[in-house]
Amino acid sequence: MLQEANMSKRVGFFSFVFLVMFPLSGLIAGGSSESDVSSAGKASDGAVAQGATKTVIDHAGNTVEIPVNPKRIGALHYPVTVMLVELEASIIGTSTRLKTPENKMYIRGVKELFNIDLEDTNYFQYGPGGKDIEQVKASQPDLLIGTPSHNDKYNLFSKIAPTLIIDHYSQNMPDMNTLKVYEDLARWIGQEKRYNKFYKQYKTRLEQVKGKFSTPPEKQTVTYLMSRLKAGTIVVNTHYGTFSRVAYDLGFQKPEYINDKFGGYISDVVSAEVIGEFANIDYILSTYRHQAGETEENVYSDFDVIIPGWRDSFKAYKHNTFIVANREIAFPISFKSCSYVLDMFEKHAK
Repeated sequence: MLQEANMSKRVGFFSFVFLVMFPLSGLIAGGSSESDVSSAGKASDGAVAQGATKTVIDHAGNTVEIPVNPKRIGALHYPVTVMLVELEASIIGTSTRLKTPENKMYIRGVKELFNIDLEDTNYFQYGPGGKDIEQVKASQPDLLIGTPSHNDKYNLFSKIAPTLIIDHYSQNMPDMNTLKVYEDLARWIGQEKRYNKFYKQYKTRLEQVKGKFSTPPEKQTVTYLMSRLKAGTIVVNTHYGTFSRVAYDLGFQKPEYINDKFGGYISDVVSAEVIGEFANIDYILSTYRHQAGETEENVYSDFDVIIPGWRDSFKAYKHNTFIVANREIAFPISFKSCSYVLDMFEKHAK
């Protein structure tokens, strides 16, 4: 366990700017809302006083009183950590994973996106899924942020610190708009100004990449396929984190087969009898697990075994619109992830 002296240290890479907060009220996109900061929580000059709080309704419907300017945020799941790092928030602890065979703990996505190793930080390590309760307690957070996987222990976490749940990957969100999830989180912790800056840059780059296609994306179809070699199956996902979010923001459409048979949403194994329905999709997305030592070639070889002859029949492969990306970069909710995915689409624009 880290010593108490470490608890006040910051990650050397970042500086945290406390924004002047104005009253926020009403419905917030993504199903969350906030109440105004009370007048008792304001300094005489109108700035938010130290220790001021506000009330937030999170994505799970919990009504939570949280600090206006949280200074010790605990991230219970790596997608939360990725967003907090990009927003330069004040992180005190994070969920971690064990990388084999090195037998080394790491933060999924953070190394790939921001080139930060766990040992370069003073974060408390909450373990896989952020469920090492003793480490969470020891970090003395003033705010915890988790995902639906933490609903079962929500009462336990909320006794340690105010706890918010973000629905980062659920069909309950409007069209799986993960950037709206990100916007909510930024607003909750007072970092909407930084989020808005990144979002504006993203929209500009989005329009630039749209102009690279000879056939408008609105007239082309896209979906995500994941190979499971050991099971000998293919999983279809209409929504796969930032990878698919960027595709839909570019204007790509879901295949008619998915709209007709699955109501526009699917995350399931498809049978060999059905896989032929995906042969004529214009763009197919897939990923490899970099932390597991995989490369792009692993995806192609897996497909060779699972779908013999697919290279001759899949339009996306023949037209060089089968896009394979690093999963640790393409999946997390992050504007760096958006930039990476846009670069991939630009490279394969047809």
